[in-house]
Amino acid sequence: VILLLNSLSMEDSRAQNEEEVEQADGKVADALSEAAKASDPYSRVDNLRKVRDLILRDSALLDNFLDEMVAFKSDKSPEVRKFLAEFIEDATKVDLNLLTTFLPLVALFLGDNSSCVVKRAILCHAQLYKITLKWIAGMRGHVEEQTRIIWNTVVTMKDQIFRLLESTNQGVRSHVIKFMEHIALALSHKTPESEPCRSTDIDISLDSISEKHSYLRYSDLKLEGSKIIQVFLTLITSPQVTCSNLQVAINCLVSIARQRPVYMAPVIQSFESVHVNLPPTLAKSQVASVRKNLKLQLSAIVKHPAIPPYISQITTLLADLGATSSEINKMIPRNIRDAAAKLRKEREEQQLIKPTTKKARLEEEASSSVQLEQNKRTAAIDVTTDHLIPRLKRPETVANIVLLSMLNLPDYLPAHFQSTYTPIDSAGTQAQIEHLARLMATQMTAVGVGPGVEMIAKEESKQAEAKKAAAVEAEAKAASLSSVSTKIHHVNPAAGKDDSDFRALTKSDKTVTDTKQTLFTPETLAANLQMRDPSKRSVKPFNFREAAGPPMSSESLDMYAKSCLKRIMFAEKKIAQCGASKDRINILTNLAVNHEEAFEHDLENFISDDLKSRYDLMMAWLFRLYSKIQHTQPGTPANKNAIRQYEKLLLNLLRKVLETPEYKEVFLSRVFIEAPLLTNQVFSTLSRYCTLDDSVHLCIATLSDVITKRPSHMQTAVNYLLLLTTLDQHKARTEALKFIIQLYTSASDDSFKEMIEDFATKKMESVMESMPPDDIVNKQGKPYNNWTDEAIKQCLFLYLGLLPLNHSLLHRLVNNYSQCSADVKRTLLRIMEAPVRSMGQESEAIHKVVEACPEGCETLLIRILHVLTEKEPPSEHLVSTVRTMYKDSEKSAEDGGNPPDVRFLIPILGGLEKQEILDALPKLIRLSPELVKEVLKRLLGSGMQEQMQPPNISANDVLVGLHQLEGVDLKPAMAAVNMCMAEDTIFNQSVIAVALSNMLELPTLPTLIMRTVLQSLSRHPRLRNFVLSTVLQRLIVRQVWKLPKLWEGFIRCVQKTQPESFHILLQLPTDQVTSIFEAAADLKAGLVKHWNSLPAYQKSQVLPSLQQLLNDNAAEPQTPQPTPAPPPRSSSSRRERGSGSRSSHSRPPPVDEHALVSHVKPAKQPEVKDDPDAPFTDTDRNRIIEQECSNLFSEMVFDLANEIASQMHHAYNIQNKQAEFALDDLVTDILNDECFSVGVEAMTEMEIEESRRRSAAESSPPPPDLPDIDEPLAKKTKEDDA
Repeated sequence: VILLLNSLSMEDSRAQNEEEVEQADGKVADALSEAAKASDPYSRVDNLRKVRDLILRDSALLDNFLDEMVAFKSDKSPEVRKFLAEFIEDATKVDLNLLTTFLPLVALFLGDNSSCVVKRAILCHAQLYKITLKWIAGMRGHVEEQTRIIWNTVVTMKDQIFRLLESTNQGVRSHVIKFMEHIALALSHKTPESEPCRSTDIDISLDSISEKHSYLRYSDLKLEGSKIIQVFLTLITSPQVTCSNLQVAINCLVSIARQRPVYMAPVIQSFESVHVNLPPTLAKSQVASVRKNLKLQLSAIVKHPAIPPYISQITTLLADLGATSSEINKMIPRNIRDAAAKLRKEREEQQLIKPTTKKARLEEEASSSVQLEQNKRTAAIDVTTDHLIPRLKRPETVANIVLLSMLNLPDYLPAHFQSTYTPIDSAGTQAQIEHLARLMATQMTAVGVGPGVEMIAKEESKQAEAKKAAAVEAEAKAASLSSVSTKIHHVNPAAGKDDSDFRALTKSDKTVTDTKQTLFTPETLAANLQMRDPSKRSVKPFNFREAAGPPMSSESLDMYAKSCLKRIMFAEKKIAQCGASKDRINILTNLAVNHEEAFEHDLENFISDDLKSRYDLMMAWLFRLYSKIQHTQPGTPANKNAIRQYEKLLLNLLRKVLETPEYKEVFLSRVFIEAPLLTNQVFSTLSRYCTLDDSVHLCIATLSDVITKRPSHMQTAVNYLLLLTTLDQHKARTEALKFIIQLYTSASDDSFKEMIEDFATKKMESVMESMPPDDIVNKQGKPYNNWTDEAIKQCLFLYLGLLPLNHSLLHRLVNNYSQCSADVKRTLLRIMEAPVRSMGQESEAIHKVVEACPEGCETLLIRILHVLTEKEPPSEHLVSTVRTMYKDSEKSAEDGGNPPDVRFLIPILGGLEKQEILDALPKLIRLSPELVKEVLKRLLGSGMQEQMQPPNISANDVLVGLHQLEGVDLKPAMAAVNMCMAEDTIFNQSVIAVALSNMLELPTLPTLIMRTVLQSLSRHPRLRNFVLSTVLQRLIVRQVWKLPKLWEGFIRCVQKTQPESFHILLQLPTDQVTSIFEAAADLKAGLVKHWNSLPAYQKSQVLPSLQQLLNDNAAEPQTPQPTPAPPPRSSSSRRERGSGSRSSHSRPPPVDEHALVSHVKPAKQPEVKDDPDAPFTDTDRNRIIEQECSNLFSEMVFDLANEIASQMHHAYNIQNKQAEFALDDLVTDILNDECFSVGVEAMTEMEIEESRRRSAAESSPPPPDLPDIDEPLAKKTKEDDA
């Protein structure tokens, strides 16, 4: 039984497994099918991910569907190929046998055109390399040929990836650096302090590989790992490395140091080199990013258990990177600090017992040649560091280093250094001195200098000699034991001959040296010289002619003199070494001054060749000439010649400086400040260069320096600077004005300010003359023949520039305005915007001028007011000033003076009260069309800045006010209304509807109301229903037929709104309908047709006389069919109709305006008397109540919409026109909807009932308190109606 049960359970589980496999097969097949059909690459990738998740769970599914997955290798989308590389990595971890299938695919992806595919393939191969290495390392014994082929392929692809380090794509290079990190970790040893690898990586190192492996060469793998580390260290110190590659390399090195602490020392050392030698190609932001990343990585590595030996280096490096002491203490754990202190103490004790030498490092056996080179370099740095530390503690040594380094400093602080420099907080401490010594030792070792390098060289030479001696000894031993003696004899004599020759040559050299040493001793010199007694010599008479020789020609004298001058000139370095530079300068300047023709040209050329180092010689020459000028009598030929020579030299120097860009910024200001004398010709030359765009700023700044630093030349410099403000070149004029304003604001002397103001006033008043002044010239340097815009600007530029600084200048400008020509006035109005805006609305000078309002200056003052209020609302002070001035003008006009200029009110309309605006409106609309547009713009707030407050009058008030202008000509009012109606965004259908409603409430109907109604229908067709339900109804109540102009407009409106307006005509008296038939024949046929279509109970509501008129005019008289009376429309029936309407549609469907008959007016029509003048009855009162309810309901809807728009504007501080349009549409839909009629009926019945109750209560006593059975039902009905 047990066996039977076990077999049954096994069969069940097998069947269940088969069923699950079949289901998985179906899911995989479906996902592959969807991936093949999907057009979007991201959809294909999502489906392929589903396939991967399914087939990696079961090796059978992986075998079955592997070919289908591999088929996507040629997909056009890079995202799909990138995913396939990811799948290869995951599948290889599941089944190693797939390497033979996947390696060609990875090689294919490495050459893909898409960089993202190449980058994913690089990371994929990093895992494949480690998987293959771990697989082969676990093999024991013989390795099969197939396995060897796989390993060779993996290694070949690895070398191919290494070559991608030269790629032009930064992303590819970054991924190659990450690939190198994986290989370096795989080909290096772990230590007890090593951190574990990431969970997604393959854990493999040299510890897993046997040194006696049958196939893998342990030493070669270790050597390759060391070479990769060396490539890393070289890469991060390369000046051509990019920012992204440098940061990736730093991150990889930190990861290697944390997982392989044996490389901790070179990594820390390389970070020190990177910190002080960042690539010069990095931008300022990139430098900050690299330094931030380096600081972040150091703060992470400082917690590693292997870090204590390097804690002092990292601490100093973090401090250089900007970390504070508290931040560093927080970064370093306590156990690390304790371990570092213990290690430091042990080193000190060891040095006291037995001083260590860094040479011992070279005696250690290195595991490879690369490691040996690294050990040598580290030992050399250590030796040089120990050599530098005691010397850096001596102040004189440090001072000498700084002084020597200053000779190589550039003239300006480099931007690269400025962006990377960090102030040193721990300057002068032992740790900082050691860190600085190590940085210097690193750089010295890199260039091959220092005691460490010398020690390494000596050790290498000793090792080479030892190896050579050992080789010679071995060779000799082999020669003695060899039987081939002839070959040995052939070799040894030659060696002996060479040795003998060398010894002889050495001996000969020594003999020569000894001879030289004995030849020049004092004793030998005395022996060789024959000393004779002077008394034994014969005396010969001195002959002056023979001693002097023959006389020299003038040409020879000039030649020798120039040769002497050149020797003195070009011996500047040798003379400077002797300390005779001042004597040399005195000699050269004296020769140039006293022998002008012979030496001046040569000396000037000599100085011009290197003005930077010979500037002192040039200034000494100028001072020598100035001294000559001072020591000669003024007006004499010698004095004039000295002045001419001085001016010529100074002008040549000035031209050289101005025409050489590298000299201009350095020497221009110095020449003008240090030259002993500045002539008018020098200032003229400088002013001419001010017209050049590349020199204007520097030249004008030089003039400003002369004004502030040389009081004796201040007057001349100021005059030239003021003249520059009248140039035709805009840039030079602007720069000059900027410096004039700086001098004006900083001047403490009032006379200096008065000098500038007098010049500006003189130029300003010149515009009143008939011709421009002679000193106002055009770009060609010629005076103007007549006044042009540019000439006017040149005269007014300085005066207008001073206005914001001295507001009192405005009075003189305004007083002179009336005397200017029309061209000058037009130009002044155009260019005064900036200075007036800078003065501001609170300027007392502006208020005084406006209050005075000189005759003939109205246009200027209005322009000033417009500029002040163009971008900000008028202040209360400004509004009060203009209002006062305007009222005073009105009083003056009443006394016979000039009428007030209403244009003054336009800039301050936003600050006036509503009634003030309405009072001024008749005068404002009589202005020119441009001004009327400006008036409406300010009234309506169109184009206002966001921070400006809206005016005190609304748009509908403006429209109503324009219609009330009955006392003026209608043409200006019509034009203003047309301008308003053109502003659709402001005068939308809601605003127009409210305005029309307000106009209908006026005691006297405006003349233009019907014209506006017709315009509204044309511009806003959705107002059609409002016009029918409200406007025309109220006009009938107001008996519009008594106003002929309005009655004509009423007829046109009825014509325009037919056939919907036919029910309006049925409410008119018969006489008025008859007059309409006579005025508009087209309405007659339509109304008759509409009359024929009405049911009998509706016809009975019309006046009998009108019924007779319509029946008589019918083309085919119809006998009305007996129609049962309609049932009473109770509140319950209305509720059913309203609920049915709302249940079928969440929002009422749009109204067909052409087919609309009556949506607003209820079916029951009030009875109208034949006599229009007859008093109203109860029926008429009920009809009026019904119409008023309709109007009230409409106003409620519009008010609600306006309130929503206002709240939305205040909540979001915007004017959302789209939202306002949506609200307008909603309002129109409400007015067109059937619920509008229901609401109006409910309100009407309630008002009529309330009116009846009030009448009954007034005329009869109160009813007895009897129980009413229908009271609950009536109460419920009333609530429903409400």
